[in-house]
Amino acid sequence: METHPSRWLGLTLASMSENNIRERLCKVFSKVFNCPDPQDAASPDNLAGWDSLGHLLLVSAIEEEFKIKLTTEDIFQMVNFRTIQSILEERLSLFNHGDTENQ
Repeated sequence: METHPSRWLGLTLASMSENNIRERLCKVFSKVFNCPDPQDAASPDNLAGWDSLGHLLLVSAIEEEFKIKLTTEDIFQMVNFRTIQSILEERLSLFNHGDTENQ
């Protein structure tokens, strides 16, 4: 009997609510940019340290925190906090619905 990958990590849609994702993403921003309460519009244009190296550190920290692998397209679309939150909501929703090809 095969177990769904979401069960391995103990993930459910309820545990990955929008608020939970936002809280965890804020934790990542705090760690990477020393910005504990980023606004939705936080971006490389207005957040100190979010340069090309900062972007790579952000990607790595997000992948580690959420136990996912972002696609190249996701990484290029990460232009502000709100967009990143939306990407994570989509990825985690797909994962919880069994579409592991997009993980």
